[in-house]
Amino acid sequence: MDTSASSVEVNITIHLDHIGLVNRIVSTHSIPVYAHPNAILVLKRDKDYTKMRIEFFRKLYKEMGCGEIGDKQVVNLRNPIILGEDKKIHSEIHEIINNQLFGFNILEIPGHAPDQVAFYGKECNGYLLEIY
Repeated sequence: MDTSASSVEVNITIHLDHIGLVNRIVSTHSIPVYAHPNAILVLKRDKDYTKMRIEFFRKLYKEMGCGEIGDKQVVNLRNPIILGEDKKIHSEIHEIINNQLFGFNILEIPGHAPDQVAFYGKECNGYLLEIY
């Protein structure tokens, strides 16, 4: 299997606008999929993880006194557009380990998403690539 950087799918965040075509791409091309370890349960739409996440935010919003706005956010977490089985990544997902992938240093930059990463390449004149 060719695992050069030009033949690999790397998920830089779990947001749907970044992962929407992964299943289509890997159904026609035999390429590995890589993701941050914190993203894999979300990308696989793990039901236990999803329940735990919804309960965590429900309690947080209640404890912080968010009221109706917090209730709406919890409803959004249950949104079938986000949680739908058709949004689940069906291929095997390889975990990015040791913050290295194909000669790039992988930098964790949570903020836009908790699993967001950037790629730093010394051989590329020190360029930092972060896509979102």
